[in-house]
Amino acid sequence: MRRDDILSANQAFHDLEASSYDSAQPYIRNQFAQRLFEQDIDRILQGLPGDRTPARVLDCGAGTGNLTLKLLRRGCNVTSVDISREMLKRLVEKARAIGLSAPTIVHGDVDSFLGGTTEQFDLICSSSFLHHLPEYRATYLSLVTHVRPQGFVYTSFEPMPLSRRTVGQTLLSNFDARLEYVIAGRLYRPDRFAAALLRRVGVLPRRVQPGFDTSLVEDVVAGVDDRVLVEVLRSHRFSHIDVQWRPIKMRPLTQFLDEHFVRSNNELFLIAQR
Repeated sequence: MRRDDILSANQAFHDLEASSYDSAQPYIRNQFAQRLFEQDIDRILQGLPGDRTPARVLDCGAGTGNLTLKLLRRGCNVTSVDISREMLKRLVEKARAIGLSAPTIVHGDVDSFLGGTTEQFDLICSSSFLHHLPEYRATYLSLVTHVRPQGFVYTSFEPMPLSRRTVGQTLLSNFDARLEYVIAGRLYRPDRFAAALLRRVGVLPRRVQPGFDTSLVEDVVAGVDDRVLVEVLRSHRFSHIDVQWRPIKMRPLTQFLDEHFVRSNNELFLIAQR
């Protein structure tokens, strides 16, 4: 039952957030992260055999298209799977707005899609996806069986378990989050700040609570254990596995401190070739 509850909560949450997701999610606006996504995708596509053009790609938990749109721009044949119909609708709108053909859209949970297809892909990718799943190891086990020989898995922007962070790393991450809230939330969107203030003092009514358990949407405390993913990949003959825990902060100041002093290394980027 818990699996169904988690999937239902994610569907409801992301349907609700679809229209504001790109502006609300820090990693979408993060210039440091977006540069890394672009570089990683180029590296992967260059590493495919020469006859894999266009590359067949599966984007798991595609959302509003953070990875899908980058892949479409590079001429890839993309299948985008997401549990949220509204997120996929937003993805298609964004693709059309910039003159790209829409990807193949699959509305549903990734486990069901993988269990119902024999299709093989040159690249299976995801961004900020695994920590939303009921059992990410089980999904990963299914996922890697659909990668063609010499194909790639790209698992990106997954949180480090909080238990593995030092006190300094946690403090800097919290400071970065608060700094981003002040700058982006209060200065860039004073309307949101004013509304929040008026709700706090009782002038405006409190927001209506959603009709689902928001604690089921993601598990950033447990995060994603790269050792679990590497074990799965090795068991399926992925011989080239590059695991990087990268410091990603929203602001130049905190990014500089992280890269040169604290080195929190708290976002997972993994590239593996079969």
